Amino acid sequence: MINRIFLFLSLIAVYGELKSQQILAGVPGLYFYDIISDTLLNVSNNGDPDELYSIDINSDGINDIRLSSTLSISPSHTTAYVMVVTLNANTRLSFGSRDSTYNGYLHYYMTRDILKKYNLNDSIFSNNFIPLTYGYLGYYYSYVGTTAISSQWINAGDKYFGVNYEDNNGIAYGWVKVNCQGSNNVLILEHSLGNQIIGLENKEIKTNIQIYPNPATDELTIELPIEIDIKEIKLIDICGKEYPLSFFVEGNGYKIRLTNFTAGLYFVELKTASGFVRKKVIVE
Repeated sequence: MINRIFLFLSLIAVYGELKSQQILAGVPGLYFYDIISDTLLNVSNNGDPDELYSIDINSDGINDIRLSSTLSISPSHTTAYVMVVTLNANTRLSFGSRDSTYNGYLHYYMTRDILKKYNLNDSIFSNNFIPLTYGYLGYYYSYVGTTAISSQWINAGDKYFGVNYEDNNGIAYGWVKVNCQGSNNVLILEHSLGNQIIGLENKEIKTNIQIYPNPATDELTIELPIEIDIKEIKLIDICGKEYPLSFFVEGNGYKIRLTNFTAGLYFVELKTASGFVRKKVIVE
């Protein structure tokens, strides 16, 4: 009977830990703030300064995120966008996609990272959260025959972008509710942050793990310091999908075979006893 009670309590503890590792978009967590009245950022006249709005996601008196609306027009170009940036090392945003447009006049690729768009009640948690320090909601650029547009968020209605906050106490996940009505037009509605996750496995660590070549074609090498013990290796695409890996040990590291992967941007995630390491790689 005692063993059954212990097992039951253990299952409750595991279930509680799993729940604490996520927050549902639109569902208030530990910290919740309804912005009254809703704040609109929309620079409408060329030459006007950027319109800014800052968010203190965990109510500690320190701003963590800033949204900005920008508009710039000249005879040769137009730029209009809504950008979101983090204001400290504790805060990260959730990556959604990377858009790229070739500028034939200047002969280079223009790239921009678009934040992941969550619907109401979508789970925001470590398995679908690829961290960024800044990204865009709307984006429009034209210059001498080249036009770059990122419109995933525009006229999509009320949506949410993901946030995580990490300090010495652990990691918490949260969201910001917005309505993007144009390339440089966004209505900011409310935001929330959940409970912190306490546990080393959820902490991103800094270490001198080397991953090369990057870009890679057929094979990827992971070179490890002697003291690092890898528990799990994952390859994740920009949509958060995980892929099974074929790898083998070589020296003090691993070789990963990439022959069956579509070209694009991926993230290699290594789990250790001390936390995890996540690095960007490009497969060609």
